Amino acid sequence: MKTGKCILFVSLLVAAAFTAAAQEAGPKGLSGRFYTTVGHSYADNYYVAMAVMTDYRPNETLNLTAGLETFRSNGYAATTAWQCQLPVFDGRFFVYNRYLYRLFARWNTNEFSSHVALGYENDHWRVSLGMANRFMSPFRPYDLTGSTDYVFEPFNLMYEVQLRFGLDRAERWHMALRMADFDDFVTDRAYQPLFSVVAARETGPVEVYGRLVCYPTGMLSLSANYYQLFFNLGVRKQW
Repeated sequence: MKTGKCILFVSLLVAAAFTAAAQEAGPKGLSGRFYTTVGHSYADNYYVAMAVMTDYRPNETLNLTAGLETFRSNGYAATTAWQCQLPVFDGRFFVYNRYLYRLFARWNTNEFSSHVALGYENDHWRVSLGMANRFMSPFRPYDLTGSTDYVFEPFNLMYEVQLRFGLDRAERWHMALRMADFDDFVTDRAYQPLFSVVAARETGPVEVYGRLVCYPTGMLSLSANYYQLFFNLGVRKQW
C-alpha cells in the first residue's frame, strides 16, 4: 500500500512538473485529456470511472505522459510514460516506456507493471511491439497469519495496431480502429486484446471524442481491467 501511495505521489509530481514546464515553454507544449468510462463486466457488474491524462512535448523528439484514474469505490490507477521519436521517411520511429500502478480494493490486489516497446507511426498508422512484466500482490494480509501470496509475470508480449483516418475534407472529423493488449490504465496478455473504435471531432484546440471498447477477458484472467465492454467519452485540450 505504501508503494502504491508513493507511485501515486510521484505521478502527481510528474504531472505538475509537466504543467509548469509547458507554461515556460509556451503554446502547444501541453495537452490534456479528461474522460469518463462506463462499462460492464462479470467481475464488477456496471462500472463508472473518471480519468485525466497529461501529455507534455518539450520538443519534436520527446513526449512525456502522466495520468490518474479513479473508479467507484474499488480503487485507483496511476501511470507515467515517455516516448522518444525520430523522423523516418514520412513517419516517426519511436521508443515507448510506461509504468503503471493499479489498486483493486474490493479484491485486495495491487498491480505493478512496466512496459517497453519499439514502433512506427505516421498520420494514418501506428504499430508497436514490445514486452512488459507485471507483479500482483495483496495490499493487506488475507488473514491473521499474514499471507503474502503474489503473482509475478516476467514476460508479456505487448503489441498495438492502429489505423486513423479523416471523415471530411477539412479533417475535423476523425475515426480510429485499434487492437492492442494495453491501454491508458491496462496491461494485459497477448491473447486478451482490446478492440476499439474511436470517433472524434476537432474544434480549434479542443477535441471531443467517444470510444467503444470490446475487451474479452476470458477465463483465469488476472488482467489489470476486468471489463468486457466499456465506453469512453472525453475532451482533449491543446495549449
